Amino acid sequence: MGVPTEVGNYRGITALPTLCKEIETIIRDIIQDCILNVQNRMQRGFTCESSPLNAAFILEEYYLK
Repeated sequence: MGVPTEVGNYRGITALPTLCKEIETIIRDIIQDCILNVQNRMQRGFTCESSPLNAAFILEEYYLK
């Protein structure tokens, strides 16, 4: 622990993570339609307009049978 008022106690902020995030967003927007066409129906986590609960329900029904 250092003195909170000393600038040397803090790490510098870099722009690289922000730049990578912007590139990732651009690429995702370009390939998203292709990915959704070939995506397995059981993989619904982080899919627009779909909840992971949908896949969990199907999995639970399979498990019960």
